[in-house]
Amino acid sequence: MALGDILREALSNFFADVDERLAFAREPDLVNRFAFGYLAPLVRLGGELRSLKQLAVEGTVPHHPLRGEHSLHRDTDKDVVIWPDDCGCVRDDRGLITCYPMAIVEWKTLCASDSRSAIEAKKNRQLQYDIPWLEEACEKSPTFTGYAALLDVATIGCDSCSERQ
Repeated sequence: MALGDILREALSNFFADVDERLAFAREPDLVNRFAFGYLAPLVRLGGELRSLKQLAVEGTVPHHPLRGEHSLHRDTDKDVVIWPDDCGCVRDDRGLITCYPMAIVEWKTLCASDSRSAIEAKKNRQLQYDIPWLEEACEKSPTFTGYAALLDVATIGCDSCSERQ
């Protein structure tokens, strides 16, 4: 199965299983639940996602500042990272940042304990930073796909899920 199909199936199954018990769940808990409960079971020999070693939660990837952004960082962490091979590392054997992932899923989770201003800040961050960052990553690597997932567990359901290629 192609990686895009695998990710769409995992995200769809995950979102369908979200219920009121998760209303106060925090983002790291939900990211791990998705990665290990819904994505990992879809690993298949011979497919694009063929090894658990390809998966990283809070994985380090090359950083590319958005247009107009100044940054001294050469790498950054993203919620779920899928590597093309089971090395699963941003750096090559010389320690240089040369490896690019096949896909990233970047999350924002709205939970019942978030204030109204925190919810707006998370939505704005996704729209103004996460999605543009993923789009720019797509420009840098033709084989990369980025996903931005906004999960509203406070009202139970997926508010939006964007795929960028």
